[in-house]
Amino acid sequence: TKDAGASALSVGVGVTNTPNSIASNFGDSITAWAWYSGTYWHNGPDGAAVAFTVGDVLQVAVDIPGGKIWFGKNNTWSGDPAAGTGAAFSDLSGEILPVGSVNSSGIVTYHGAASNQGFAAPSGFVPWSS
Repeated sequence: TKDAGASALSVGVGVTNTPNSIASNFGDSITAWAWYSGTYWHNGPDGAAVAFTVGDVLQVAVDIPGGKIWFGKNNTWSGDPAAGTGAAFSDLSGEILPVGSVNSSGIVTYHGAASNQGFAAPSGFVPWSS
């Protein structure tokens, strides 16, 4: 779960399979899948998504064996992670690591432990604590 910070329009959440520093928006990379500034990104912008504002809780659900990712805002998801349908992306591969991005002024707080999350993980998913 991620909290959108002080400048939510410049905040991104997602995953990458390249554990190195990415100088630009991580969604510009072929190795990252993101929800950034209200748009889904993978190797560049990949379509409109639900926008978010200051104080929203942003969520990420990842099915690593299935190669799928869903994004949620305040417990409303881009599809149905529990049913495995409506994923934002279905081409994830490799080792997957969580990523947060702040382009200018903003805060991204990672809440991996179940006790710190604002909402329960979707059915069949577990918190990403490490």
